Amino acid sequence: SAEIRWIKPLFVMLEYFYDDSDKRAFIEIDSKVHLEHILPKEPNHHGWDKIFTQEEIKKYTNSLANLTLLRVKKNIGALNYDFNKKKDIYRGKDKTGVVTCYNITKELLDYEKWDMKGLKDRGDKLKKRINDKLDIFK
Repeated sequence: SAEIRWIKPLFVMLEYFYDDSDKRAFIEIDSKVHLEHILPKEPNHHGWDKIFTQEEIKKYTNSLANLTLLRVKKNIGALNYDFNKKKDIYRGKDKTGVVTCYNITKELLDYEKWDMKGLKDRGDKLKKRINDKLDIFK
């Protein structure tokens, strides 16, 4: 949707500057790079409605903290599954057998569960890293 279009290039910037390596790969923003909703856009399955209130779902589904980068095949595989199943897909325990190439998505593997605490924690971390590069969050 229009309000989240800017997040993909912002995440690609975070990937590009993920470490101080001089061996940064060019990351093409093409149709194979998707924004994954960790808390899905249709959260009525897999217990998401027991973790988040309807108000939280409405407010945070398209938020910076709830989005991450995935290649198209992994994003299709992740669908509306619960967080543990999504983490398995990010880890490569799926048809692709490949761990996600995106560091900001790999960081999600450190979260035991995806709830308001995790969502807010990740949002704060992302904002800090973005601000370190762009100095936009005051």
